[in-house]
Amino acid sequence: MPELMIHRTQEKWGLWLVWKLALQVGEDTDASRVWIVEKSLRIGSAKVRFGGIAGVGTREGYRLYGYARRVMEASTDFMIERGYEMGLLYGISNFYHRFGYGVVFPVSRLFVKTEALLRVRGSLRVRSMKKTDALPVQRLYNRLNANRTATVVRPTNWTYFEMSEGFQKPGRSVVADDVQGRVLGYATWNVREGQFLVSELGGIGLAAFGSLARAIGQRAKRAGINQVIFDLPADDAFVDFCVPLGCEQRIRYPHNAEAMGRIIHLRPLMERLVPELSKRVAQVTGRVSIGIETDIGSVGLAIDRRGVRVIRGGVLKVKIPQMILTQMVMGYRGVSEVVNDPGVHIPQKAQPVLDALFPKTGAYMWWSDRF
Repeated sequence: MPELMIHRTQEKWGLWLVWKLALQVGEDTDASRVWIVEKSLRIGSAKVRFGGIAGVGTREGYRLYGYARRVMEASTDFMIERGYEMGLLYGISNFYHRFGYGVVFPVSRLFVKTEALLRVRGSLRVRSMKKTDALPVQRLYNRLNANRTATVVRPTNWTYFEMSEGFQKPGRSVVADDVQGRVLGYATWNVREGQFLVSELGGIGLAAFGSLARAIGQRAKRAGINQVIFDLPADDAFVDFCVPLGCEQRIRYPHNAEAMGRIIHLRPLMERLVPELSKRVAQVTGRVSIGIETDIGSVGLAIDRRGVRVIRGGVLKVKIPQMILTQMVMGYRGVSEVVNDPGVHIPQKAQPVLDALFPKTGAYMWWSDRF
């Protein structure tokens, strides 16, 4: 039996600190590996530190020996050691649930005919994005995503969209500005295998949406493509803009794949969420305390007119598997959807409080930030 050992190395991917965990099997130091990207994301207005799991793989000749399991288990241990509150990944079907990961948001796409986009009239100038546009685009991104769960907190020195749909290289990017030169919208896309794919779009007001829509339609027409696909949240304002044009929206809820997450440190996560949770329970009257028991530990939440506090226990005893609690924290599933799941016990008195604490939301992470 060859000796197995995990090697850790630190790297830099653009603006991000990255750790590589590689499994040594005998003399081979890279039989199986995983990368962990250090980032922060929003849960409502709160900011949570997470590790983004990327590039899980085992070389040919070493497969079917459980080595991928070894590196995934090592990744959880590493994230515990680093103090991350959560872990996230984009995974294949029926594998990552073994390590505590559950689906945290759906796949949402909007399909609009090129000819429909060309019917729009825009009053703003649309031009290629320059380096000097990075700061206004960053500010606009922060404004539009200030409270959207799962959006990544981009660093202050962010300068470009790092990736396009399908984990591909960056595409073309444009901004829409007014006569004063104020950036009011932006978009980035690529053309791949005969598809025009918009990976991110944001704007303020009908003028920005109209100008971006027409510009994208013009570029799709030049590429000879009669339909544009937008990857964006299901409840994004641009969806409403496109309804009068005629469009199709597809939302897919994977059973056990795609965007998946898990809690790494339960109590620190809840402490991070306290300001956001306090806003959510502002209308809850009286005093109540809930003790939440999971398979990775327990935490208590005390709610009164002052807000939410993290405590050790709680009067109302709740049992929720970590994976399901993650889905609730991320706004993917509500209390009424999980109350009858195996391993879940939520007293009736606790249900309205948990509904207030963990409502369903339009969680989404833009393609550029998916590790």
